[in-house]
Amino acid sequence: MDIPINSQKFNELIALKEKVTKEVEQSLVIPENKRRNNNLFLFFGIPGSGKSTLAKVIAEVIPCVYLSSDMIALNHNLDQTRNYYWTFEIMNDLANKYLHAGYNVIVDSNSDRYSIRKELYEMAFRHNAKPFCFWVKTDISTVKRRQNIRKIYKSTLRSKFLFYVNSNEIEKYHKDLETPREDENIFTIDGTKGLLNQLYPIEEIRGLIDSK
Repeated sequence: MDIPINSQKFNELIALKEKVTKEVEQSLVIPENKRRNNNLFLFFGIPGSGKSTLAKVIAEVIPCVYLSSDMIALNHNLDQTRNYYWTFEIMNDLANKYLHAGYNVIVDSNSDRYSIRKELYEMAFRHNAKPFCFWVKTDISTVKRRQNIRKIYKSTLRSKFLFYVNSNEIEKYHKDLETPREDENIFTIDGTKGLLNQLYPIEEIRGLIDSK
């Protein structure tokens, strides 16, 4: 038996999502110049491995549109509603828009499943952009130590756009993380070491930095 759709409620949700999308877009810093050959940067690794830190490091040296799933969710309280999935729909819609417009785009989110990475690869290819995927590998003991520090400051995490993940969840993320396939071009980063120093040996990244 089909459940009747409440059209008024549906329209209210659509309007609310559009409002959040507009607010997110208004908060973005858009580079002054577009690029002839733009790029999409994506990341994966267990929570606390250093993905967002790496994304911010790249954002500091490469002109780009920076999109953060944590920032979208926490800034608009989407993590506290049934509409949490909007976070990723909004992020992907904006990534698609700005890749199409010719900008470098950073997707600061956990692409820990191949299906997520594949969708982003295909998005990049549609716009003749090159995808750069970074696997931030950090040992579980280091990640748990970092999350324990977050636990101490849990009441202030929201203002820093951070989540706390407990040990059991970390173990599950580690177990479920889908490691790269043979056809993926992945840059492996050691999340326990200096991140910027690990970017310079990559010629493609160096070229982007030097051409800033």
